[in-house]
Amino acid sequence: MNASANYTPTKILISSLLRDMDKVRTIKGAIEDIRRQDPATPLTASVLRRWILSGALPAIKSGNKYLINMEVLARFLEGTKT
Repeated sequence: MNASANYTPTKILISSLLRDMDKVRTIKGAIEDIRRQDPATPLTASVLRRWILSGALPAIKSGNKYLINMEVLARFLEGTKT
């Protein structure tokens, strides 16, 4: 059996998602990461939630939590399109 036959597009997608999982945070986790880098940041969980609910900041709803891609958040904060 060919080894590449076991490596389907689905497995490639899953591999890619798992590699990028460390870049996804809940609102609380995103704020914690930002505060570690900048303890004086004025950014709050309420602000992130408001941006998400308004549609300005893309996020994925998982149960009752929102998941934020930190690269998308960084681009959003820099003022570039997500």
